[in-house]
Amino acid sequence: RGTKAWDAEALAAGGRELVKRDEWDAAIAMCDSVRRHPVARALLEGAATERTLIWADPETGVRCKARPDLRVPGLWLGDLKTTEAPDPIAFARKIGDYGYDAQAALYEGIEASRYGLDELAYGYDLIVVSKRPPHRIVVWPVRGAWLARGRRMLEACLDLRAMHEQTGDRPPLWWQGRIDTNDIPPPSRTDRDRERAVHEHVRRLRDQLRAERRAAG
Repeated sequence: RGTKAWDAEALAAGGRELVKRDEWDAAIAMCDSVRRHPVARALLEGAATERTLIWADPETGVRCKARPDLRVPGLWLGDLKTTEAPDPIAFARKIGDYGYDAQAALYEGIEASRYGLDELAYGYDLIVVSKRPPHRIVVWPVRGAWLARGRRMLEACLDLRAMHEQTGDRPPLWWQGRIDTNDIPPPSRTDRDRERAVHEHVRRLRDQLRAERRAAG
């Protein structure tokens, strides 16, 4: 990239995206690995890809937008993720760090509400593929304790978003449907400590907003 030869190829491509040969080969290898995985392949079959979903939270009125990688309307949602780890099982530690549990709660809440459901029959899964050969696959169902924690996080963020919309300020914890990790305290040693730190941060922001509103009269 950045060479005359690359620029000439880009011009000849007529707007199509260029990739290096090694990047192309790696992408094809990861794609083949996903297709060979029986569970991942079954989840991908018949799923619509990258459809935008719009929703207004009934409790706060906050409008939300989601764009899951994979969707079977009214039944299942999923995202495809890559990881540098040679063993994608290690990706489990990233679910809370990256806010995928809250994302799962948001996606499932939007999709279930569209069909008048309390929850989706098959929930939300992360299909994780390692970028390193042999490109191992793991499918993480974000359910149970993960989803319960995500729902608590989502509720706090929606509440905070609603308060910021009332004051006209940009909410510090919410950006394009994700938790803004720049405003969240650094990760603690355990998921429980991290969850407690995040909720304490949200509580302080709520108290600050209420104090500002009382002072404004």
